[in-house]
Amino acid sequence: MNILICLIGSNPLPNYIVTKYALLDKTQRQNDWEKIPVPDKVLFLHSKDTEYIADNIIKKLDVKFKSIIYKISLGDNQRSKEYIRKSLINALDKEEKITSIHLNYTGGTKPMSVHSYDTIYKYFKDKDENFELITSDLDPKEYRIQINGKEKYPSNSDLRQFVTLGIKTLLELHGMTFEKSEGKKINSKDLNIDLETFKNNYIKMTEDRNKIKQFREVVSRLDDSKEARKSDELDFINDFNKLCGKELESLSSGTTKFKYMVKFAGGHWLEEYIQNKLMSVKDKYELSEAKRSVEASYDKRKCELDVVVNKGYEMHLFTCTTSSHIQTVKGKAFEGMYRASQLAGDQAKTIIVHLMPRKGTQVSTEEQLKNDLSSFNAKHTTYSICLDDIKDNNKLDKKLSEIFS
Repeated sequence: MNILICLIGSNPLPNYIVTKYALLDKTQRQNDWEKIPVPDKVLFLHSKDTEYIADNIIKKLDVKFKSIIYKISLGDNQRSKEYIRKSLINALDKEEKITSIHLNYTGGTKPMSVHSYDTIYKYFKDKDENFELITSDLDPKEYRIQINGKEKYPSNSDLRQFVTLGIKTLLELHGMTFEKSEGKKINSKDLNIDLETFKNNYIKMTEDRNKIKQFREVVSRLDDSKEARKSDELDFINDFNKLCGKELESLSSGTTKFKYMVKFAGGHWLEEYIQNKLMSVKDKYELSEAKRSVEASYDKRKCELDVVVNKGYEMHLFTCTTSSHIQTVKGKAFEGMYRASQLAGDQAKTIIVHLMPRKGTQVSTEEQLKNDLSSFNAKHTTYSICLDDIKDNNKLDKKLSEIFS
């Protein structure tokens, strides 16, 4: 019998990935089943606080495997050497013949890792039985499983080609509820707007600091109708028509479509632009899906993700702002980094999309943003798409290649 033991921590993704891959049929994997045996039994070692994580993982695995997956609860004793030892020995004593044990220690606490390994090693040493102890860790940079601190598998590719999951599954692994995507967000087609024209004219407007500041203030006041002035509606319509490059139908501020126009001008156009660009390179970079305005909730607390795209199981969160001020952009960056880490841990990437230039004499530049973020050790997981990239499709293509390749 081959047994896989996973130590369950606060992030379900690593254990989901390892278990999902290990349970693949030999025909679905590369020739690594001797190094990573297909388990006949899976044990999830968890604490009282992470039992729901173990349950969520089990729910998302194929139904046919649920009969071979067992939970071992440590209660509040996840740091107790003796309790961990007794719990594991009790589970192992139920098996007659064990050929191999694969202990994945990516999750769980350090005491769980140390005491689990020590228990298994001594247990079979004392019995003097011929068996194989395999230890593994999920390498988040290479997307492979490292065995016994040496070889990494799959050897000729990476796990993202074998384990894919959608945004809904990722959220539900964390116990979150997927409410909807797109939702009531209006798009350029609904408004009869050419998005490329709108983008180019908006960028041109940013060259006049006073004008773009005035426009953003009008949009902000209209978005919060209590703050709106009498002249805001007419000012907005005039500027909005210029951005569209044509005159749209006249609408009252009380209509739903007018409210959509305000939201669109306030930044939804940038989210849509990024989503469209991602969809155009979906096949090239083997992206599984790209969703905009994803709404989710956890314990009645709601959150919204601007644009999310998955490559296999790897989440890329694009957080977008039309601001060109360093403090606002940094705030969005930190918000995105926190949310991405919360949902996907070390496997997540955050991309901040903004309208600051790459370089310049002013304080608000992409160069300054990178300097400010460098102290947070986010170099390999955080990227920036700046005004220069949004202006030039070739530069944006190059940036996306850097992110996804």
